[in-house]
Amino acid sequence: MPHGNHRNKSNHYRWRSHGENDRRIDTSDEYLRRREHGGKFSSGRKSIISGNNVDMLKRAMNMNLIGGSAASVVTAQNSGLAPGEVWVRITIVHGANHLMMDLQQLITTTVGTQLRFYNTCVEGRNALMHAKIRQKDVQSYRKSLQNLRDPSQGSQLITDITIVPEPRVPSSSDKRNESPNTSPLPETWIEALKQCFVQRYQPTTRSLDLSSLHTDPVLLSQGLYLPLNKQAVVHTLITILKQNQAQLAVLNLSNNRLTHLNAFSPLSSTSAGFIPVSIERIDLSSNPLSSIPVLSGLRDIVGLVELDLTETPLMSKFNPNDKSFAAKLHTILPTIKRLNGQELPHTVQFAIEQGLDSSKRPPTKPLPQSILGFFPNDEVKIALLSFLKLYLSRYDSKPRGESLLPYYTTVSQLVFSVSPENRFPNSQNVSFTARVEIQNGSDQPTTAYLTTSRLNQAYFLRSRNLLRCRDQSRRRDMVVRGSLAIAHFLDELPTTEHQLESLSVDVAFHSGTQMLFTMGGVFYEVSSMGSSSINSSSHEKSVRKVLRCFTRTMILIAPGGHIVQDDYIVSNPTTSLCKAHVPSYAALSKSIESSLIKWKWVQLDFDE
Repeated sequence: MPHGNHRNKSNHYRWRSHGENDRRIDTSDEYLRRREHGGKFSSGRKSIISGNNVDMLKRAMNMNLIGGSAASVVTAQNSGLAPGEVWVRITIVHGANHLMMDLQQLITTTVGTQLRFYNTCVEGRNALMHAKIRQKDVQSYRKSLQNLRDPSQGSQLITDITIVPEPRVPSSSDKRNESPNTSPLPETWIEALKQCFVQRYQPTTRSLDLSSLHTDPVLLSQGLYLPLNKQAVVHTLITILKQNQAQLAVLNLSNNRLTHLNAFSPLSSTSAGFIPVSIERIDLSSNPLSSIPVLSGLRDIVGLVELDLTETPLMSKFNPNDKSFAAKLHTILPTIKRLNGQELPHTVQFAIEQGLDSSKRPPTKPLPQSILGFFPNDEVKIALLSFLKLYLSRYDSKPRGESLLPYYTTVSQLVFSVSPENRFPNSQNVSFTARVEIQNGSDQPTTAYLTTSRLNQAYFLRSRNLLRCRDQSRRRDMVVRGSLAIAHFLDELPTTEHQLESLSVDVAFHSGTQMLFTMGGVFYEVSSMGSSSINSSSHEKSVRKVLRCFTRTMILIAPGGHIVQDDYIVSNPTTSLCKAHVPSYAALSKSIESSLIKWKWVQLDFDE
């Protein structure tokens, strides 16, 4: 008979297969830290292989991805480790007082296993060295090194052994007092890199193959683990290339775990008296490059015309035949012509490329000459300009409403709108003002002040701007319908003087019965000083003329040339228009009546 409490029997002595499975498949540093600190396999563990990340992990393993922190996953293929091996860093406090060879021999004797040490160096007063050992032997090595003693004095040497993703490479921050052009790597390491580059260089093809530099057997045999994704290694590479005045046809950087290329920007500099390195083609395949901006470090390399980005996350996001991708790539690398062995599609380029030296600009074509308006033929041009000249002259006359009434019908519609005020912080609110004194035939002097000013309530109250008018019923009511309503509406607007020489007319459509066109230009809003409108008196002593911009889109129908649709927009002129029209009006007045006109520039402030 089973025991009555067999259902509640403790599971303490039961064998758990999932713990052994964790031990077999978990090669991350997180597992190693838990293993060292006695953590349990089955509790509090985050799975490194989830259903959504399987493909990502496979791609990462294929491209030899590696993180920069100790918590990143480092596979055996990435770091040259055999199954079950890990990298460890051995630190010997005050180890700088001893020879490295003696310390290495002492460690080998203490642990009882012949070890190969990598990236041995001195950091402060401590000696650092890295080695590959069996993961299951980490605890036993740590206990053995606690008994490490100085053979000459017999004193105990304080040591520490820590699991790391890969051997450490000195960085530029380790030598703050050194010259900025000095490499942080020891001289012996630099010489080993030079010999490695000599063996990897092919003079017949002018190609330098640096693929998978971290697994180079020559460097590893000398106890050096130097991955190319370390800034110190890249700067040493650039220094060696400049010292030899390298002119490369191909530079192979594939499979080097490069996440960005900022460290390669000194290739194009002329510092320290060296000429820039010339490279025609760079192979960046099988690197975790995820976006176009990470390629900016190659921007100014002399002669660069081709890139190889196969098997990178970047190529999985974009299609190389897409013109938008080519345009983005040309923004970062304007000299690139071929990608992955194929010609890049042509993109639109302009005659002037801002921020580029003339010698580095890609081939360009000049822009066509701009024209002030478009007419399908001379017949339409002559008829339309004659119509507009007569219409605008009546628009500027008094009474405006009666003069414009014949141009509209009972089915005509007018929509008036005002451009929103420019409220950007960099906008220029400059006052352009000119004073022109004219003495007319009756010897009564008239002063005209040409100026600029903000739009007033006469425009805003009638504006159907959708940003200001949000009520649907009010939007319908502000569409002016019928000839009488349109004539009355236009008559209430301020008095104007249109500048015909500023007109630009574009005919969008025309037929035998109708025409659609848009015209734009400037006009002066005329008023006597101190009043909102000008009376018919010709003896005004002073007149204020405010420069405005306008755009009108009209639909004309035949016969009679009636306007059935009129979209009217008024706005303030830009700075360039103010400079063009305010001085030109004063200069024109001076040239026509030079004997009667006295003019000068003044800066005035007008109260709205």
